[in-house]
Amino acid sequence: MAHSLYNPKSELFKAYPEMQALSQEANEAMEGAEETLSEREFAGCDTSWARAHLYEAEWRINCTSDCKAARDAVERLKKALVCTNPPDGLTQDCGGSFAPGTDVFFLKLDRSTDQLLARQWPWRLHPTFLDPINDPGRMVTYLQDLCWSDVVRCGRDNRKELNLAVSVIARLVLQGGQAGYLSGPGFVPVFERFVRDWQDPFTGFFGVTYIIDSHGNEIRTTDLSLTFHMVRYAPHLVRWWPQLIDTLLAIKDQQYPQGWLEKNSKMSDHNNYDVAELFFRGWPYMRPDQRRQASQEVAKMLKWCLEFSVRDTGEVINPDKGDMVMDSYYFAAAFLDTIGYFDTSRRFWAGKGQLPADTEPLRKAMIAQLARFNSDLTVVDDTRERLGAGPRPWSNAIL
Repeated sequence: MAHSLYNPKSELFKAYPEMQALSQEANEAMEGAEETLSEREFAGCDTSWARAHLYEAEWRINCTSDCKAARDAVERLKKALVCTNPPDGLTQDCGGSFAPGTDVFFLKLDRSTDQLLARQWPWRLHPTFLDPINDPGRMVTYLQDLCWSDVVRCGRDNRKELNLAVSVIARLVLQGGQAGYLSGPGFVPVFERFVRDWQDPFTGFFGVTYIIDSHGNEIRTTDLSLTFHMVRYAPHLVRWWPQLIDTLLAIKDQQYPQGWLEKNSKMSDHNNYDVAELFFRGWPYMRPDQRRQASQEVAKMLKWCLEFSVRDTGEVINPDKGDMVMDSYYFAAAFLDTIGYFDTSRRFWAGKGQLPADTEPLRKAMIAQLARFNSDLTVVDDTRERLGAGPRPWSNAIL
């Protein structure tokens, strides 16, 4: 697929060389921040405040052309790292979001995911930060505007914002809103029409349309994460399954987000979970040849997980960079849960005898590892639930 070669970050840096220079200049600070936060997370600290600043700095450097705003974000990150008494993950800002350290709407939305998707809203302040999308027309226009990017002329790649925003909005709308927001009668039909119009009938995938030259020529990406979010959160709206599975298998050797692999052609539990979920959801619609290929690929991913990702002690060997350390434990558990590693009734892809008979020691070991992390973070409960250690205490979110 030729369009998989398109690299919006590379095109953005070519058009705005000052952003590439800033990226190189800030690289040491960004990598240092990641290492520092990982150490703190392993020690059981709540790093929500500094993580939010790191996410904003990364987004501004890699997806926008505003050099001053990006540089300012890096400086705020440095200050957040040395803050002696930072706000925790349950601190609201004046708009009711749980991201008091940023003014960026989609980051506020992302950092408030667990609270927005909980059974109720017991918090002191209502989520008035949702006002910009608290109307069916404004909501769908916001999403439609993010589905395309002209990185050279507009100086912005909308893919990151689209990926984070639609994953929250999809669940929020389909569960009926929260605290009176996104809950009117028009939200569901408008969102469902948006999803149906967005899916590519030729590839079955969801992606971003990029304008690639001054003549208006465009390409449409096959985005693994965007497709996962729609399949996971709105499966009843997904069509063209045979095409989707053909595309999924065709991009297996390509780099994320238009493939399965991270840099240096490495697997990750995060991407493998996304792929496994697509196989699981698409299994009833697959041709026999697709099922054979899918089974072979799941077996390869499982082999990698058990040899290179999760030790017998339940420890994740190399947590993914860019997310909290606990997230890597969640994605490893989610992958194993999705393929039925711990539950024979869920092994949609494998016959009897293809997996170890006793997987209980690893399950217990992974549960035990969670004790080292901050128990106030919902991702810990999410991971415990994936491992069969009890339901999440207060959230009904679809993860």
